[in-house]
Amino acid sequence: MNLLLKVFTSFLLLALGLNQSYAQTKEQNIKPKQEEILISEGASTGEEEIFIFTEQMPSFPGGETELNLFINKNLRYPKLGAEHCIEGKVIVRFVVCKDGTLKKAEVLKKMGWGFDEEALRIVGIMPNWIPAKNNGQKVDCYILLPIKFKLP
Repeated sequence: MNLLLKVFTSFLLLALGLNQSYAQTKEQNIKPKQEEILISEGASTGEEEIFIFTEQMPSFPGGETELNLFINKNLRYPKLGAEHCIEGKVIVRFVVCKDGTLKKAEVLKKMGWGFDEEALRIVGIMPNWIPAKNNGQKVDCYILLPIKFKLP
């Protein structure tokens, strides 16, 4: 038993020592190269390129304040969720197209109880957004939008 404990302790110390030596690599090796950062999807598959980050991200007409007002004005609390006093947040991802229209809306963080459907409904009735720009050109871009549900 004592031998087993010594072997285990030696192995543990060796593993920790190796881990620490890897942690002390030069900073230049840790930074990702600019080319390695994913900024768009679809380019390699032949589909229309959809950006994740752009120089000028898409925006709701009137900005974030108007977006919040729009959501609060149009949000219908799901009946089942209200009956069970459920609150939370749904995260919706969608594409703002070059012409400002919205497409490919999907729920990434679900709640159930009718909240997911309501979040998608809200995105579906939104007006056109101001599209993203990259190198001065309008481009398609993904947006993540959290929609909070809180009982009054």
